[in-house]
Amino acid sequence: MVQKTTDADRTLLVKWMFAAVTKNPALSGMASLSQADRDKLNAGAAALYDRIILTECRSQTIAALKNEGVESLGQAGQVLGGAAARQLMGSPEVSAEIEKMGSGIEKERWKALAAEAGLPWKDD
Repeated sequence: MVQKTTDADRTLLVKWMFAAVTKNPALSGMASLSQADRDKLNAGAAALYDRIILTECRSQTIAALKNEGVESLGQAGQVLGGAAARQLMGSPEVSAEIEKMGSGIEKERWKALAAEAGLPWKDD
C-alpha cells in the first residue's frame, strides 16, 4: 500500500490523523479546525483508502483478506499511517523543534544512567 501512495497522499493522511486526534479533550485547545475542514479531511482520507484498497491494491487486498482475515486491513492502515508519520517527522522543521527538548533534560543524570548501563555518552 505504501508504494502506491504519493507524498501528497501521505500528507493528507497525516492531516487527517491530526484532525482526528485534536478532537481528544487533552488536545482540543491546540488546534482550531472548523468542522468543514474536518469533513473535507475525512472525505479526502476516505477517497484515498478507496483508491488504494479498492483499485490500486485490489488483488493484494483480496489475497490478504482470504489469508489473514479482516485484521489485515487494520494492519495495512497502521503501516500506511506509520509511513505518513515518518514522512512528517522527517521534516527539518519538525526535527529542529524536537531537538529543542534536549536543552531541557538533566544531562548529568542521563550521562550517569548511560554509564550505569555501560553505554558511552556523546557530549554535544
